[in-house]
Amino acid sequence: MRRKLGYGVGGHHLLAAAGVLGHRASVQRQTAARKRLPIPTGVDTSERIRLGGVEQWIQIRGRSRSLPVLLYLHGGPGFSEMPLAHLNAALAEDFIVVQWDQRGAGKSYSPDIPASSMTVEQIVADTRELVILLRARFQTPKIFLVAHSWGTIIGARAVAQSPELFYAYVAISQVAWPPE
Repeated sequence: MRRKLGYGVGGHHLLAAAGVLGHRASVQRQTAARKRLPIPTGVDTSERIRLGGVEQWIQIRGRSRSLPVLLYLHGGPGFSEMPLAHLNAALAEDFIVVQWDQRGAGKSYSPDIPASSMTVEQIVADTRELVILLRARFQTPKIFLVAHSWGTIIGARAVAQSPELFYAYVAISQVAWPPE
């Protein structure tokens, strides 16, 4: 009797889990459909690139490839904001918005990334390399840079080192006393 009861309870848990997973998949499909940019002249892609010798991920969205490029530097460190990109989806009407999971964060996480490379200087160098890649890809002389929290440490340094690469820098929750 106990064995039958155990299988019954386990079966109910299995059915509940399958229902939750099915609902999750349905919500994900609906969200992806809402976020999709069906414009043939636009860009809507997620891709792996190599920056500073490390594979990292970017998401690029915009209704037209001729729009100005806006690179968004996430907070953290290590806090990917790519999953929240839909909250600012309206920006893709006026910009080619590039979300980037910096080394060690989100989709760019890998246990193989050397801890010694997880420095502000390296991430600033990765930023510069990404900006140069984006300028070439979209044939633009400069880009807009938007940074949030931790990203403002990286963004302010990137702009100070290479101001010729940027039209403007926008800081959200600028860090005023960065770590040494």
